[in-house]
Amino acid sequence: MISQQHFITTEKLTEVLEVSVASVRRDLTVLAREGKIERVHGGAALRVENDARVENVIDEKTVLFNEKAVLSEQVDALITTIIDPLSDARIVESFKRKNKPVIAESLVGDLDIPVVKVDNFQAGYDIGCWAARYARSHWDGKANILILTYHLENTQERCNGFLDGVCSELPGVDEVYKLNTQSNAEIAFQLSRDALIAHPQINIIFAINDTNALGAVRACQELDISPNKILVI
Repeated sequence: MISQQHFITTEKLTEVLEVSVASVRRDLTVLAREGKIERVHGGAALRVENDARVENVIDEKTVLFNEKAVLSEQVDALITTIIDPLSDARIVESFKRKNKPVIAESLVGDLDIPVVKVDNFQAGYDIGCWAARYARSHWDGKANILILTYHLENTQERCNGFLDGVCSELPGVDEVYKLNTQSNAEIAFQLSRDALIAHPQINIIFAINDTNALGAVRACQELDISPNKILVI
């Protein structure tokens, strides 16, 4: 069922399988340890590594690497986000061989290059405070949050800041769901769509970048959710 829907709630599994909540949670924990699923609040999601859509992520990385490699012939400097250590190291070396500077945005990894970064936690915190005030003025303080995240340190700081900001304004946040989209628009669309179907009470989606936000907006549009009923940040 998870392979077909990509996301399913514990409640739905207990209903379909006619077993107790404890049994479902125990089995989901085992599957998560085996790397077959990803445990999320309220249920489980299909791990991207087990999803055919991971091929799209690999293809995108290959295209991105090729584009940056070509750029080393055409530009005088590169400012880039370091995501994949292997391919990014090759790109950096291609620029260094041509004596062209490379500057990393937010993350630098093990690469010996300058880095420019913002306070991701504070940025997320400020947005979270604003989102909470919006929920208070538009939905009587009701905040059911879906966070589209990624495993990188800077994105985790942003997400933690956002939640702290929301909770500082709305201590009684109703529900929070987190899904790892691999920073891929198509995966963000699929997981957002599945989460919104399973949890129609979601009214705030926090995306860690524009790519995730575009996927979430597309999911809202496909499900015909009015912009007055949901906030995508």
